[in-house]
Amino acid sequence: MLTSSDFDARGHGPGVPLTVARKACRVPDGAPEADVLASIERLLDLYEELRQRPAQQTRFRPGWDLIAAAAFLARTPSAPLP
Repeated sequence: MLTSSDFDARGHGPGVPLTVARKACRVPDGAPEADVLASIERLLDLYEELRQRPAQQTRFRPGWDLIAAAAFLARTPSAPLP
């Protein structure tokens, strides 16, 4: 997921890494990790909404923090959900 924000920062869009992350979030209902993956997918949805906005005068693209939060959740699935 974090590589998708690098692609986006270079003006290439989030690319394949974000597509792969979204596919990894698709699990059957009732799966033990379903709630965590639903939260990750929601963060990715928010990122897609924010990345359409014009970039601010900072070194970070809109929504990079959402990608970072989604990656954090993916790596620590037992952490409390946002």
